[in-house]
Formats: sequence, structure tokens, C-alpha cells
Amino acid sequence: MTQGSRRDTVWIEEVYRMVMAHRKGPAPAHTDDEYLAFDPGAADDFPAEVEARKTKLVTTRKEHTCFGWKGDMQHPIPAGTRAFRESGKCEGHFGTSYMCLPCVDICLEPEWW
Repeated sequence: MTQGSRRDTVWIEEVYRMVMAHRKGPAPAHTDDEYLAFDPGAADDFPAEVEARKTKLVTTRKEHTCFGWKGDMQHPIPAGTRAFRESGKCEGHFGTSYMCLPCVDICLEPEWW
């Protein structure tokens, strides 16, 4: 295992601990309206437009993969956890993605932008 991948594994484990702590009920860092106004693609150099974009806060019924605040840092969102869900059409394909609220919290911090 390379040093970089070990560091990434440790980081993913830390985010997973944050997700589990968030699941147990601490007060969210932001309001529902702030979470719903969040646009994951706004800070990316991603040129594609998302059509028919819909956002929703959900409580997951099964495990999903968090697409994370950094694309290469994906991790599981356990069932029963509150999460941000985005759906829409991008480059001709319909899709739905999930992001755990701790990752959204990181993205909503001013220094992240």
C-alpha cells in the first residue's frame, strides 16, 4: 500500500466516523434550506449542465455511496442516515447521487470555495 492510499484510507475512516456520529443525532451544522440550496457542481470545473435538477434531504433506507466533497474520497452512507440527494439529467443521462451531511457541511464552509 502506498503512503498516499494509506492517508486516503485514514481520511475516509474519519469521514465515516463523522457520518456515524451525525447519524446518532447531533444538531446539523446548517438549516435544511441551506442544505437544499447547495449545488455540488458550483465549485467544480465541470462544464456540463444538470437539467431538471432536483434536490432533497432524505433518510436513507439502504446503504448508498457518498460522492463526497472530493470525487476520489467516496465512502458509504449507512442506512438510516440523513443525506443530501440530487437527481437530474446530465449529458443526456438521468442519475441520482447522494452526499452525506458531514461532506455537505465541509462544502458549505466559506474557505472551501
